[in-house]
Amino acid sequence: MKKLYSLLVVSLFSAMFVAAAPTTGLQFSGVSTSYIDCGNKAAFAPSQFTIEAWVYYQSTSGGYVISNEGWDGTNGAQGFSVRTSGAKIEFVLGANGAWPSLVSTNDIPLNTWFHLAVTYSGTEMKLYINGVQDATTTVATPMVISTQNLSIGEGSMWKDRRFTGKMGDLRFWNVVRTASEISSNMSASLVGTEAGLIANWKMNEGTGSTIADATGNHSLTKPADVAWFVPEVENEITVIAPVSGLIFDGTKANSLVDLGNVAAITSPSEFTVEALVNYSTLAGGYILSSEGSPAAGDEQGFSLRLNGDKIDFTVGANGSWPEIGSPNTTLLDTWYHVAATYSAAAMKLYVNGLEVASLASPAAIGVSTQNLIMGEGSMWKGRGLNGKLGYVRMWSVAKTKQEIRDNANVYVTGTEANLLAAWNNTVLDATTLAEVKGTYPGAIGTDVQWFGFNVGIENSTPSRFNVYATNSGIKIQNESTSSFTVSVYNATGSKVLTTKVNAGETIEKSTNLTSGIYILSYQNETGLKAVKKIFVK
Repeated sequence: MKKLYSLLVVSLFSAMFVAAAPTTGLQFSGVSTSYIDCGNKAAFAPSQFTIEAWVYYQSTSGGYVISNEGWDGTNGAQGFSVRTSGAKIEFVLGANGAWPSLVSTNDIPLNTWFHLAVTYSGTEMKLYINGVQDATTTVATPMVISTQNLSIGEGSMWKDRRFTGKMGDLRFWNVVRTASEISSNMSASLVGTEAGLIANWKMNEGTGSTIADATGNHSLTKPADVAWFVPEVENEITVIAPVSGLIFDGTKANSLVDLGNVAAITSPSEFTVEALVNYSTLAGGYILSSEGSPAAGDEQGFSLRLNGDKIDFTVGANGSWPEIGSPNTTLLDTWYHVAATYSAAAMKLYVNGLEVASLASPAAIGVSTQNLIMGEGSMWKGRGLNGKLGYVRMWSVAKTKQEIRDNANVYVTGTEANLLAAWNNTVLDATTLAEVKGTYPGAIGTDVQWFGFNVGIENSTPSRFNVYATNSGIKIQNESTSSFTVSVYNATGSKVLTTKVNAGETIEKSTNLTSGIYILSYQNETGLKAVKKIFVK
């Protein structure tokens, strides 16, 4: 049985998102002069070697990462190359009359960082993706030492096979690194004195024309058509707090919404799930789940939840649990927009419009036999959400980051393309949660409550109590016989005003309200509560 927050990942491109993927490096454009000539040095032609690099393909055409392969009438096929073959990675050796090669199992994910490593021992070739061995083969004839210059981003003898994309932290060793050494150090920064290290071009200068080698021996000159890239400056989106929604108490057994078992929403082959969530504690924390494992090797469905104090997205994949998580601590009593996308190409996780984790080429999702559950685990209970949910929705496509950012504060109507289901949580009901398309309503557990409503009447106000938005703020007219405390909240949930208005009193408060929607909360001495939406133009 799957244990809470366990991690088991066994497939190509399947290591969890690594925060140490380069934030600076080199951008190769694919034009004829967008590559680096490293020269022909004896150090670049070892009889055994390991090569490692972080790569980010923007095209699979050509796709040479590094090469000194060539051919001549005397030595025949010679040298090595690491490149693409169609949409896969290929590691090739020149062995006089032969070209032994090794090809990756799965296609290369575009626009996604992954760590690539190859080793050659003289008799064996191995290929690693994200620190996991993907392929291996024996070599009948040893590699012939090359007479060609070493090239980064292009073929050495045969040109017009250039790399298009980003590259960082390229390492060249004259020893065969073990799987453990590769996986445990791929995110670490080398000092340059490690045994067997020929060169380590970190590619992190960000300016100038020199690409330094950490060993101090083989610095390179960057041509003009190879550019530096630096971290993208992108801000979180501002999340507008929902004016209504559901309150979950994960300590209670019936604090959940059961959405039934329909494959279209429990285990779609490609999807996006989004939610507005506000945590009151960091225990449990399931937003949406259909995950389960009725038997060994039958992992299925998906979940979007907390893992400790971080957001986590997991898929059950018939023998493994591909999983990614946010690197940031989740704050309490704060509204977040959380989105997760899944496709054959990648799993991605977004928090407030920023991509915080990704996993290339995850294994295929298993068809779930569990019900889709909001606010609690599907198969394994006692992991419920403590907090609030605004809207929750699903799409039948992996939405782009820009689409997610542009529509995070937009409520859907049900007519949008590729919309699977959307629970806007704006229609008060004690037993049934409405779905905008009317296709997937949910059964509301008895321990789920609503916020944003007053005993079933939205926008209610106390009798003989009037509120007006003025040019400078708010005018409150209390003609009742009770005193009220009035609080005003903006769309992000921040309180902008609290004041007491006595019976028969009229007051005017300057708050300099900007245009938008505001929520007013009233409470009198007897505990009577009410809420009202006002619109400021």
